[in-house]
Amino acid sequence: MPPDDLLRSLQQLKPVTPTLNRDQLLFEAGRRSVRHSMAWPMATMASLLLACASFLLHWQQPRLHPSIAQEPVPSLPEIVVQQTKEEPHEVLSPFSYLTLREEGFPKPRHVPSDGSYDIKPMPILTAGSYASPDWIR
Repeated sequence: MPPDDLLRSLQQLKPVTPTLNRDQLLFEAGRRSVRHSMAWPMATMASLLLACASFLLHWQQPRLHPSIAQEPVPSLPEIVVQQTKEEPHEVLSPFSYLTLREEGFPKPRHVPSDGSYDIKPMPILTAGSYASPDWIR
């Protein structure tokens, strides 16, 4: 068969429209694959009935108005606080953690006392202080 005849015969062919709609076929396959169950509709209905019942119970409760006299609240017995002995005061070492935390580090001897050399105390970092303090920056 010469190439011209083959070319003419191929040009005469017309594409045929498909008889199947691919999108519709996939949609139907997905819809039919679902198992129909009454669990979700029944759970929805039960929660709706429960919500309606709780609304009706709340709506039927008597309302308290300020004009209605209420019973006075009974007085509580007086609580007696016992005095405890004062705990002995513990003398802390000047280099203990609590002393250093509360009072700061002692100034070295070579630092002038006239304030010309500015020492910033180190801030106390607590739990939850996520921002980096100024002395780190």
